[in-house]
Amino acid sequence: MSNVIIRGFPQSSYVMTARFAAGEKGIEHQFEPLAPGDAKLGDYHPYKKVPSLAHGDVELYETQALVRYIDEAFD
Repeated sequence: MSNVIIRGFPQSSYVMTARFAAGEKGIEHQFEPLAPGDAKLGDYHPYKKVPSLAHGDVELYETQALVRYIDEAFD
């Protein structure tokens, strides 16, 4: 449907918030688990934090930005 990817570690309440927002909108998404301290975190967030989201050409980080994007970009 939309090729949304949410990245982070599953135990993070911030990652859960982003995934819940996608679920509430009925958006199927791929979850890419990353461990705390994983070197890949720097590829998605300047301070190596979670969550991050990819959707086509859109790359976002910070929970509030992800949730707002999900709310506005999808019906």
